[in-house]
Amino acid sequence: MCTMTETNDVKNAGIVSAGKIKKLAKQIGIERIGKETTIYLANHVTEYIEGILGKAKLVCQNAGHKTISVQDVETVLKIKE
Repeated sequence: MCTMTETNDVKNAGIVSAGKIKKLAKQIGIERIGKETTIYLANHVTEYIEGILGKAKLVCQNAGHKTISVQDVETVLKIKE
């Protein structure tokens, strides 16, 4: 599985930006969220998605196709439950 180095840099916080985390927090009614918290969440969301994609890649390869499908991702998520 892919691993990710932790970062404290807002611009390199992961595939989901710290700004998007802050925006989502506001949308669900959180008025204030710390910068470190948004970076932490962005890093962990990235790590979570990397893990899912890595496993979906294996499912895809085992199925004999080249494009990861929704079904491949659903298979991975069902196994995690």
